[in-house]
Amino acid sequence: MDSSKKKPPKPKPKPAKNKAPAPVQITAEKILRQARDLHDTAQTRPPKHQINDAAELAEYQSRKRKEFEDQIQRTSGKNLSAWAKYAE
Repeated sequence: MDSSKKKPPKPKPKPAKNKAPAPVQITAEKILRQARDLHDTAQTRPPKHQINDAAELAEYQSRKRKEFEDQIQRTSGKNLSAWAKYAE
């Protein structure tokens, strides 16, 4: 067989250290219940600034649009999270 066609050796799988069940089993239902409880108790923050009239709203929207467009332009359009935020 040609030496250029040799495949690198596969790494040996490491055995599991402890296969015994945990003393306290956690179910998916319990995880979801805890997440819901944390979400319900989380306090919402007040808005960072107050918009009082249409002119302020238009200025805010224009500024945010410019920020998103600049961010997309900086990343050459490859930043999917920026596109998702821009679409909101």
